[in-house]
Amino acid sequence: MRGRSRWGVIVAWLLIVASAIALMVRPRWLEHGSGSPDSQPPPPVVQRTRSPQLQLIGRYAIGAKALAGGQALPATLLIGQIDQVVINPIDEVRAIPVVAELSGPKAALERLDRFEKEHRVVQLKPDVDALRTIYAKGVDQITPEQARLLVKRHQWFGRLAISYGLPESDPRRQAALQPARRTVLIMGATVLLGLGAVAIGVALAILTIILRLQRRIVPAYVPPPPRLAGPFVEAFAIYLVGMVVLSQTLGRLFPNAGLSLTFVLFALLPVAWLYLRLRGVGWSEMMRGLGWYRGGAGFWREVGVGIYGYFAGLPVLALGMLITWFLMKITGNTATHPIVNQPMDHAGQVLELFLLACVGAPIVEETMFRGALFGHLRARFGWWISALIVSLIFAAIHPQGWVAIPLLGAIALVLAGLREWRGSLVASMTAHALNNAVAVLLLVLLMG
Repeated sequence: MRGRSRWGVIVAWLLIVASAIALMVRPRWLEHGSGSPDSQPPPPVVQRTRSPQLQLIGRYAIGAKALAGGQALPATLLIGQIDQVVINPIDEVRAIPVVAELSGPKAALERLDRFEKEHRVVQLKPDVDALRTIYAKGVDQITPEQARLLVKRHQWFGRLAISYGLPESDPRRQAALQPARRTVLIMGATVLLGLGAVAIGVALAILTIILRLQRRIVPAYVPPPPRLAGPFVEAFAIYLVGMVVLSQTLGRLFPNAGLSLTFVLFALLPVAWLYLRLRGVGWSEMMRGLGWYRGGAGFWREVGVGIYGYFAGLPVLALGMLITWFLMKITGNTATHPIVNQPMDHAGQVLELFLLACVGAPIVEETMFRGALFGHLRARFGWWISALIVSLIFAAIHPQGWVAIPLLGAIALVLAGLREWRGSLVASMTAHALNNAVAVLLLVLLMG
């Protein structure tokens, strides 16, 4: 029996490593609808293609210029940042109205010339013609239909184009500038609030260290017995492999389903529970080992500890963010989550986003990472080794790219610290939900 359990652990770890590498590297076969190696994906529908990073940088550049009273800004630097996030011909067209605002119509016309030399994108031809008319002859020379199509197909970029050269009192100009000004103000407020939160976090972190040295904070986590270590890692491997297989299968069967497919993946949690029961793990010891209990302080006090722990962990998150930012600067890679490409046009879509990021993800990921995988490792190792391994795998499987591993790993370390401190998962689930809620709220405010 012991030999069978050992082989189960070995196979489980091989599957975990293979799945983590596949999700981190994302080879071609993992891309939805990739087909044969020589097949070409169909051209994207223009109005359904989102350009979140380009829109964010473009709005910031235009908003900063507007709030500065139209004074000259370092256009070369801003345009360089814009070019870094242009990833397809649609982005190239959408960048042109921003460049026109920053560097004038001549620069816009030069980009239009270059675009037509480099591309033969038939579906973008009407947009290119309309933009050429705007920057060569004036916005009053395009037809109402051309203006309508620019806005319909390119949203804010279209509104920016059809308001070029108009006075700020014009409603069309206001429709373009107001979101840009709002983006600058939100980003400025976010920086100030973030610095304040980190300052509070430093104070709380120092307090936590002092209380720990005084033994007024004592870890409540009790590692599961060694006999449960094998079933826990096997259940985690089933979850991770199932996530890869199910997400790819559903993504190919329903390529336009969006976030709705992600909720289906949450069904893997009861599958993992069922496997543990089949492996002979009792219900009470399974819930205890996974952290599914209220904790000694009661549910709501554990929630409060989770909020406290999140703020106390902000210095660690800030350090991870700085390392990720440095890696992005030296490599030219960006760390973005595909969730930024999701539509946020009405309340239902925003609610779906919050439910996924702030309810579903914290429950499932904490149960499997800080519950099953952490429990498997803690049955054999101390906190530091267990937390680092769990955090590395947690960071690697997320779709932001390898440059985001320091930031995501820092978040995961804080969550593992809360798990060790409290025993129950309530605190780490709360901190996880709070972190995601802040990120989603900022995304909605900036992209709305």
